[in-house]
Amino acid sequence: KCNKAVPTTIGSMPNGTMIVHPDDARPQKGTEPSCRSVRIEYSIERGHQKSYHPHPGKSWIGVAKSAALPYVTEEDKMRLGRLKYAFLNGHVLILKANAFKHVTIAWGSIPHFVSGVGRNERDLARIDAALDNLCIPNFVMEA
Repeated sequence: KCNKAVPTTIGSMPNGTMIVHPDDARPQKGTEPSCRSVRIEYSIERGHQKSYHPHPGKSWIGVAKSAALPYVTEEDKMRLGRLKYAFLNGHVLILKANAFKHVTIAWGSIPHFVSGVGRNERDLARIDAALDNLCIPNFVMEA
């Protein structure tokens, strides 16, 4: 675990929005229909890189990405709160130059489920480990 109370590092992700929707209509794979999940929608508008980005002055095309997470236990709610904190501090998405030297927006070091999710404890542990590695504090977020 991290010895810092609050992370001091700010990621180089461009500004954007993170919207969380309850996703009760879509049960998680391999679980009972009553098992809840949330859909997370990220939106980054087209823009130009600032001095703190990897390729200052170059532009990127806007993007919308979505992910899903289980949302049943207090631990799930805490995981979602930590993801929101990571997003607000620029750690969820990254700017990445592709083979054609175009800058795209890609997932950062925190793994995400991009379709319906099951309660795969190994995958959830990978998310928690990435959040721990970034020293993201624990707090609960209500969907």
